[in-house]
Amino acid sequence: MRALLAPAAALLALAGPVALTPQASAESTTLKAVIFEEVKPLYQKTDAGYEGLGVDVLEQIRIQAKRRKVDYRVAKSVNDGIGAVITGKADIACGVAFTWGRSTQVTYSLPCGIGGTRLLMASDRYGSFNLGNLKDLSLVESTHTEQFRRLMADMTSGVETCHKSCEYFGLCGGGNGSNKFWEHGTLASSETNACRFGTQIPTQVLLERFEEGPPLTPLTPNPSGS
Repeated sequence: MRALLAPAAALLALAGPVALTPQASAESTTLKAVIFEEVKPLYQKTDAGYEGLGVDVLEQIRIQAKRRKVDYRVAKSVNDGIGAVITGKADIACGVAFTWGRSTQVTYSLPCGIGGTRLLMASDRYGSFNLGNLKDLSLVESTHTEQFRRLMADMTSGVETCHKSCEYFGLCGGGNGSNKFWEHGTLASSETNACRFGTQIPTQVLLERFEEGPPLTPLTPNPSGS
């Protein structure tokens, strides 16, 4: 069942990764979920319970896993939430950042978090960047909309421009669309200040330091030949 849960979790761009206990039971009628209170936009407490992107992710997982309900457990901290998943008190936690240490204890879905929450602002060309709701259309159907085609075309154009004009392309792969939109007002653009200060300048500093440093000491051959 975990193979089916990952795609559902990966659909929402601003939701964090989903962590699953390896011993999570597929027979239970309840999906026991760890949440983190008042972590917007993932979770927000309301009179009726909780709402937010994390709640939407867990609801879609509940549907795919054919569970009757979601039982929310509020964690005091990330460690508390991870502990609940590891010990079996919870089946799943949405909003837990990936680390190699945690990945040895729980199973992670495909990452579904991206940088650049500034994409939440509306645009004359791209609208609200909302491609739809999983309750109304599938992931595949959302890629057939005019809005998606416009986003994809401009993103592709921007990446191709970076590829042709920037010697640092191999380090960043074209940069973040959110930075391009924020600085240039369009995704069909290339170099940004975020790129200059986050990729280009640090790379230049490191290369200059390597060039100024002492030469590498050659390895001394082992007399035994082993």
